[in-house]
Amino acid sequence: MQLLNLLLTLMTIVVWIAVFYPKTNLLTLRVLDIGQGDSLLLTLPEGQTILIDGGPDHTVIEKLGTYLPFWEHSLDVFVLTHPHEDHLSGALDVLNTYTVEGIISNPAKDEQTASWKAWNIKLATTKHMSIQEIASIHTEDHRVTLDLFSGSEVQKNQNNNSIVLGITFGEVRMTLMGDAEVELEKELLQTTSFFNSPITVLKTGHHGSQTSSSTAFLEVLHPQIGLISCGINNKFNHPYPETVERLKKLGTALYRTDLQGTIEVMTDGNIVEVATEKELPI
Repeated sequence: MQLLNLLLTLMTIVVWIAVFYPKTNLLTLRVLDIGQGDSLLLTLPEGQTILIDGGPDHTVIEKLGTYLPFWEHSLDVFVLTHPHEDHLSGALDVLNTYTVEGIISNPAKDEQTASWKAWNIKLATTKHMSIQEIASIHTEDHRVTLDLFSGSEVQKNQNNNSIVLGITFGEVRMTLMGDAEVELEKELLQTTSFFNSPITVLKTGHHGSQTSSSTAFLEVLHPQIGLISCGINNKFNHPYPETVERLKKLGTALYRTDLQGTIEVMTDGNIVEVATEKELPI
């Protein structure tokens, strides 16, 4: 009888999980509302999770607790685009809280902050790959491809050392720019075929600052949807009004975490839907 009760309990748990956390054929990108910084959670159709950056503090842990199942204590991949505090500090909390199967990051030039030193200590105990070692990631069924790009040389300006991600799923193409500025945009246009044609979704570089999302770059990519991660009333005045205007002139549908909270982009490889925490017009 005890065995039967145990089996019935286990069956109930499995059914409960299937109802509340069903597997889908959707790729979901969430730009987490973590204040002035970047942290993006990418969930692939088969359930693999990739976190890109950790934001400026422990807020990322609260957000992951919201969007990951309560029993989930691991991430498949963590990508650190570059070692600025608004991308790195929360990453340390992530590594202390979640088991991370693999980390991808770039070397940094002349970076000596306490956070960067702590990060490198963490790397010693986690499987780590540089972008020089892994140029792309494919799902087993090859439905989703993640291409990783960076500049040809390590720059003193850490923003231009950003790892840039290109995501292809069916007819949908996305690019996540980290904090890439105009110089890296120009190099990507000149050297990579991914940036030679329009895209569906653009996570703008450097929080929509005046040093990113140049006219030349936007005119080639002509994004249908633009995502800006920034903190409300931030001291840098991100996003820059001229950057917002350049996107609007292209007819790009614009979403901002400072005004709308976490942004959720869902796609089946053909149709794209966007949902936000707050329904505010941009």
